[in-house]
Amino acid sequence: MAHRNIVTLLYAGLGLMFVIMSIPFILGRVEPNAYFGFRTAKTLSDTRIWYEANRFMGYALLAAGAVTAAGAVLIRFFYPADPSTVVKANLGVFVLSMAVAAALSYWKLSRI
Repeated sequence: MAHRNIVTLLYAGLGLMFVIMSIPFILGRVEPNAYFGFRTAKTLSDTRIWYEANRFMGYALLAAGAVTAAGAVLIRFFYPADPSTVVKANLGVFVLSMAVAAALSYWKLSRI
């Protein structure tokens, strides 16, 4: 039982970390740089594209983080299973939500 609590806290915390990380992107506080943000040749070529793409990516990360955190709590309370299955379920929610966020961000970038 303690293992499930640790897994829940780990994935809920991971989700909340992505929610917090998304805020500067949504607010347009991250200037074009080579280290942090949605960095592609297209986003680095024009500041307008950078801010628009990174704002959208921020919202996508916010949603993915919220899904990851909520998924961890829901899996903990509504999915009674052995610890390895709980870990795999949480990992699946995390990877899928981040993959959707990345795919949507690239889709949006192709439309800018």
